Amino acid sequence: MNLRAVRQLMPIAALYAGRIGVAALGLVILPWLSKSMPAAEFGLAATILSLQSLAVVLDLGLAVTASRELPALDDAHAAQTVVKRSERRLVQLYCAITAIAGVLAASGAISISVPTAFMICLSLLLIVWQNILVVAFISRQRFFISTATQFLSLLLRHCCSLALVVLYSATLDAFVIGQVVGAAVVLVVSRVIFQHGHKLSGDHARSGSSHSTISIAIVVYGAAGACA
Repeated sequence: MNLRAVRQLMPIAALYAGRIGVAALGLVILPWLSKSMPAAEFGLAATILSLQSLAVVLDLGLAVTASRELPALDDAHAAQTVVKRSERRLVQLYCAITAIAGVLAASGAISISVPTAFMICLSLLLIVWQNILVVAFISRQRFFISTATQFLSLLLRHCCSLALVVLYSATLDAFVIGQVVGAAVVLVVSRVIFQHGHKLSGDHARSGSSHSTISIAIVVYGAAGACA
């Protein structure tokens, strides 16, 4: 295997490593949470984690649309415009979802308070937003940044939630606040990197082989994510 083939496989390997790391991290953190929270609270927390995974999949195709448009763009400003359009649609979608969740919580249809419902919706928004940026990084051939972003996002979310549950209060509210804080920090940092980092060597004109690598990387990211 020549050096060029190895270089083409490295992004794919990095994406797989990131997804495996995400899965392994969940296996480490979740038992700690189960020991630190009452059974009922942990059950709700596990449901929220499942909702997070579902929300990433059901993003109305925003990440898929970005992944199709971004590889063909050589202009950094045009790439940012595509991402901002997806972000606006995402915020509009979750404003509607949050309003519905608030009504259900206020009516007693779901057994959580209105503020908790709002915080859960905010955590879902931030995580789906983060996923759009991860796909954007892949589409702009920033494979290692995308891998680091998805791993650090989960690590910081779980560490914040675990710290609040252990040190502050073993409640669902503390868990959700940790998820929001961790997701918000990584989202802000990755958004700044995407907005101001287009001059790095990883973001340049695309060749035909680059398009092929990007397509394979996105398929791997989705497949590995489904397995994780």
